[in-house]
Amino acid sequence: MRASIVLKLGRLQYSKPSVTESYIGRNLSKMLEYCSREIPHYHERQDYSDGARRGDVKSLPLIDKSVVRGNIGDFTRPGTDLEKMWRNVSSGSTGEPMACYFDRYTASVVDKATYYFPMFDRGYRVNHRLGKQSSRELHDWWMDLGLMRERGIDVMEDPMKSIDDMVNWGADCLYFSPSFGQTLAIANNNAGRPLGAEVVFTSNETIFPHVTELLEDSFGGPVVDKYGSAEFPGVAWTCEEGNYHLVPEQLVEVLDHRGEQVSPGETGSLVLTNLHNRVMPLIRYNTHDMAIMGEYDGCQCGRRWPFIRRIEGRSNDFLVDVDGKPITPMALSPVHKEFKRIREVKVVQKRKGQATINIVLGNPGDDPLEIAGVQKVLKKFRGRIRFEVRVVDSISGMGSKRRLAESSVDPDW
Repeated sequence: MRASIVLKLGRLQYSKPSVTESYIGRNLSKMLEYCSREIPHYHERQDYSDGARRGDVKSLPLIDKSVVRGNIGDFTRPGTDLEKMWRNVSSGSTGEPMACYFDRYTASVVDKATYYFPMFDRGYRVNHRLGKQSSRELHDWWMDLGLMRERGIDVMEDPMKSIDDMVNWGADCLYFSPSFGQTLAIANNNAGRPLGAEVVFTSNETIFPHVTELLEDSFGGPVVDKYGSAEFPGVAWTCEEGNYHLVPEQLVEVLDHRGEQVSPGETGSLVLTNLHNRVMPLIRYNTHDMAIMGEYDGCQCGRRWPFIRRIEGRSNDFLVDVDGKPITPMALSPVHKEFKRIREVKVVQKRKGQATINIVLGNPGDDPLEIAGVQKVLKKFRGRIRFEVRVVDSISGMGSKRRLAESSVDPDW
């Protein structure tokens, strides 16, 4: 069944948009009707019943983690033994982690298919050996047959040893978070680039252009970034043009602060709707991840479904200048490119027009104000944000994701 979904997703990417719209529309109508009948939060609201009757999702209110986290019972099917369901827990990078529950079909068939589809689409094959970021040993029965073999790469292991292990094992594909991949790429470069990869997959964190360049230069293969979350595991992946193509197993909206769909080239918040999960369906769930909308008439790669140009990070990753205007964390790229001189960096903002650049130096004797990337950022935003540059011994954070900027100031979107 997974294979049939993978094949179907491949066909839909090159089908007329009307075909994909019909596919999503059928699943959406079924889900809205089911939620209005079975799920307490939706059953108790007349607007969901009206929306289900019309098959219209855009008239329904948005929800987010703050609404769901403390009311899991209202968003799950009554009588379900959640202990027997498949569970995924968010990283907690923006606060308290949240448990998300899935029925077995969604977890073992649909979500697995959306996990593998982007990989097969971009060159992964069943005979490849995949080195994957993991703290545990990876094994499934098909690996004993020599199919889709995986081996874990532990983030706690010495990166030079990890490179040697992958080379000796014969890894030809890699999968990790951008920050861990950067650590491995630097180690691989220092070792003379012994580890190559036909394709490199990244996920879990916003990837910066300079990290993509570093990974492709070090490992040789193209970088394919996959976007998803604990609530929605497989949402989008990058094509040959670097655009994020949407997997039509959920409804994806990119909305402005008024709740209106943005136009191509504009930035908005990603709002997602489950089309399959019957245990904990989330309707119009605001991820608070910001994205730039792509064209509606297809991409130069040939895929015809609308796409996202770039994932910009979470809404509170955006800095706010003295006039209240948002600044994408991507604009801090010159600092993050200094990975040879800066071990870690995080920009923190608590007041409009002011922010602190916290830096862990690779060489403690360096002057951070003499680092070219720092100078570029200070010059670029002079008059908009007053930066304080601070050298620290370490950078702490919540959850397993590395956030490169964090602001507690709301911008004027």
